[in-house]
Amino acid sequence: MNDTYKGEGLSKIGLLHEFWKFRRFFLWRIHRLISNPDIAEDIFQEACLKFLGSAAIFEYPQAGTKYFCVTLKSLALQHLSKGRWLEYRSSLPEAICEPEREWERDILLDRVSEAIAKLPTKDQQLLDMYFTPNLRLQDKCKALHLPNSTMRHRAGKTIAKIRKMVAKGPNGSLRQSCFRT
Repeated sequence: MNDTYKGEGLSKIGLLHEFWKFRRFFLWRIHRLISNPDIAEDIFQEACLKFLGSAAIFEYPQAGTKYFCVTLKSLALQHLSKGRWLEYRSSLPEAICEPEREWERDILLDRVSEAIAKLPTKDQQLLDMYFTPNLRLQDKCKALHLPNSTMRHRAGKTIAKIRKMVAKGPNGSLRQSCFRT
């Protein structure tokens, strides 16, 4: 690398034209990591786009070349790690485990329904309106005559009450459950 270079350098487009002249060399470097030539070509083109779209300014052409090579390497390694992740994911069994059986969900739904029934009517109406689909939050707030932030705050507090009620068993003691508080 020539550190005494004092010229104006090349523009990004000029540097990109130079990269395309040596495209085979860059593809060979990518191909050393990735065996599929089509993917190597895609990585090269994506690196060209990233190079053009970057905000970097290069005083020396060597700095632009180094930047381009680093971009190529990172894209190739990103592709490899993505491929390994997909390979690992495809080797996993269909269902690792079933966290809750159907009867556990039914019990949980019954307990939530019981907890909601024990709430004051005002809180029940708030939850009913808050979880009503097809209505904007502003419309829901107008119906209850509440500001947006107040409705969200009260709904959060009410949901926290329900979680505490469900976390306590029917006999009033706390139990460990998958229902997060």
